[in-house]
Amino acid sequence: MILHHEPDLNEMTKWGAGSCLWEPTGRCPFGHHQHPAKLLHFDETGFLQNGFQIRGPNGVVKDVPMWAAIGHKAQIIVLVLENHDSTDASPLWDRATDLMSQLNRLQNFLNKEGA
Repeated sequence: MILHHEPDLNEMTKWGAGSCLWEPTGRCPFGHHQHPAKLLHFDETGFLQNGFQIRGPNGVVKDVPMWAAIGHKAQIIVLVLENHDSTDASPLWDRATDLMSQLNRLQNFLNKEGA
């Protein structure tokens, strides 16, 4: 599962690179009012349980930070595999990996611009 803010490359100077809809209020629960270049990126493998929790392969349970997506342009990617050896999901995995790579490049760009 991948959950991330979806930046707008035409709005890079705005909070969350244009992903934050809280900016007009002057305060963002994710902290964009203090750290405007910060972007949500949650990436975990495991099984969804109890609403918004994910149990990883090692048994550790983590909360999925859905609260951080509220009031933001965000994207969630969930791959459901019935058979972990299946190659049917490889195009989806390739797309998810490509999106993660783009997000990492954007985060690096924002970090350099904010420095």
